[in-house]
Amino acid sequence: MPITFSTYLQNLREEMDLTQQNLLDLLTKNNSLFKKLDLTTLSRWERAITIPNLKKQLAIARLFNSDITQLINPNTPVPTVKKKILEQFHERVFNPYSENQSTLALTKLKTFNNEDQLYHNINNFHEHFLGINTKNIDFKQKTMDINIFTDKENNLVAHCLFGYTKTNINKDLYKFEEIENCDFINKSDEKTVNLYVFSAFSSLKQSRMAMLLMLIKKLSINNNIKSFIINMHYQEVLNLISVAEHNIINKGQRINSGGVKIFGKNYSFVQALVNAESFLSSPMIYSLIENIDEHLNSLAISVE
Repeated sequence: MPITFSTYLQNLREEMDLTQQNLLDLLTKNNSLFKKLDLTTLSRWERAITIPNLKKQLAIARLFNSDITQLINPNTPVPTVKKKILEQFHERVFNPYSENQSTLALTKLKTFNNEDQLYHNINNFHEHFLGINTKNIDFKQKTMDINIFTDKENNLVAHCLFGYTKTNINKDLYKFEEIENCDFINKSDEKTVNLYVFSAFSSLKQSRMAMLLMLIKKLSINNNIKSFIINMHYQEVLNLISVAEHNIINKGQRINSGGVKIFGKNYSFVQALVNAESFLSSPMIYSLIENIDEHLNSLAISVE
């Protein structure tokens, strides 16, 4: 059951035994979003005279490791144009010869050890679909996870290869050609981390929606993930990401058509750095958070 932001602040100060000045000091010190916040404004928030936008509310909740769902009203209407973006992302057909599966299997792997065929398939995806050569990169030595989705014939229908980095690393290290020099870490090793989705693809609607829901869930329960980096190779993903504050930090090769279009030019892929709080505070996204496990269960995906 959602509570008002005013009530949340009152509860937070009581639980942590903070004065308003203590709380203000913590906010201004730990998040640049609040560097201009003053005591008068904070007091007005607590007395419900004014209310900050949801991004700021979630930023405060995540800073203090609070459950963000208590601040989200799932009944807030989603603008029609935003619903359309989500529908286009979900409905895109990549393999018209495949039927929707009654059940898909999800396997979560920490490394590619003993998965030579999968390793070969993912490298082929990188080379032939994204146009990058990763065969000389030893992903088996990287602290990365891979989620794979397979159908009832055990055919690979989707994957998501990802890891975590420090938040202050040089953005150039996120380039494909620099992946060998990019240090991946355990997400519990640092107070704040970035989630780096190196590559992801789904030929079926079920697994595509599941990957989006899993991303949203990961961000909503891991408050130390401040941003995520994602490599996008079709337009619907960029449209989805564009609901949040983001920076395009890298682009692929120019192509004549298809791929991702930015300012009238098509690229084989683009890479964006996306603010987690901004993403979660979009009505299109936060409308999915409260019942996210039910949404995932409805997709009939078994976890192996």
